[in-house]
Amino acid sequence: MKSSSRFHLARRREPRFPVSVPATLTTFAENMEPRQVLYGVTKDISREGTLLAFSSPPPLQIGEFVKVELQLSSSVLHFYGRVIRIRPAESEEIPETLIHLHFTILEESSIKYLQSLLTSEVKPAGKDMDSELKRGE
Repeated sequence: MKSSSRFHLARRREPRFPVSVPATLTTFAENMEPRQVLYGVTKDISREGTLLAFSSPPPLQIGEFVKVELQLSSSVLHFYGRVIRIRPAESEEIPETLIHLHFTILEESSIKYLQSLLTSEVKPAGKDMDSELKRGE
């Protein structure tokens, strides 16, 4: 299936890792002033992007530029990205709206931390996740 979106990316170029942490997403007005803050949770993360879940549909558009902060147990990961896919809630079994983001800008400290997590501390999707990244219960 061919996508007409210029933000379409090949799927799974990088391994995805299950990570469930709180996420704060900031949208911007045309003048790049912060417009709205939304709260969700990550479902997975890779070196190129992340999948975020929201309990209600966020007012986002494909291609929209956003800032995201992930609240990890020992630090906050900051990055900027573009919305590349929006998947509305499908059923009672999947009641969340899913937002696929592609990283466009990561701070140097966030790049190093993310690389460390994805190469040594987290197992690929389908395996148990490192306890350092599990959401506080």
